[in-house]
Amino acid sequence: LQGGGGIYFETAMALSAAPTTNWTLDFGGFLPAALSTSLPQYGVYFRINSSGIFGVVNVNGTESTTSAFTNAGGVGTFIPEIAQVYKYNISVSDSAVEFWIDDVLYATKLRPTGTGSVIYAGSVPFAIRHHHTGVTGAVIQAKFSNYTVGIADMDNNRLWASNKAGQGM
Repeated sequence: LQGGGGIYFETAMALSAAPTTNWTLDFGGFLPAALSTSLPQYGVYFRINSSGIFGVVNVNGTESTTSAFTNAGGVGTFIPEIAQVYKYNISVSDSAVEFWIDDVLYATKLRPTGTGSVIYAGSVPFAIRHHHTGVTGAVIQAKFSNYTVGIADMDNNRLWASNKAGQGM
């Protein structure tokens, strides 16, 4: 993460079945915990479970979630159609995190009070956490077709060739 510039975490994903009880999927930019049963250490990510889709901002192990995303017009919980590929995007700035699906803004979560940054680490990887909290009623696959992590709004006044050389290219 660089200064005041934004970071984008974007992926395309489809579910093979409807979310069921005791099934959770987290994906976005986060540092996974050492144990698969533990929550991520920190980061920003989508969470999908039987209650719906949420945005999560996790600062130093303390999660702050949005409300479950609602359908267009704010009526009912947004549930992704089975086998439909959606584009999920998380836009991170110094002060807030935006959660987008197919270019529609579903939620904005402000930086938690008393924190200096949304993400404390210098960087976080794109990560996926597929977790069962108990016996589930169905087998669910999350089919990811790609992901991208990008920087936005940064003008470092360097030539393109200098930028690429700095990246080892």
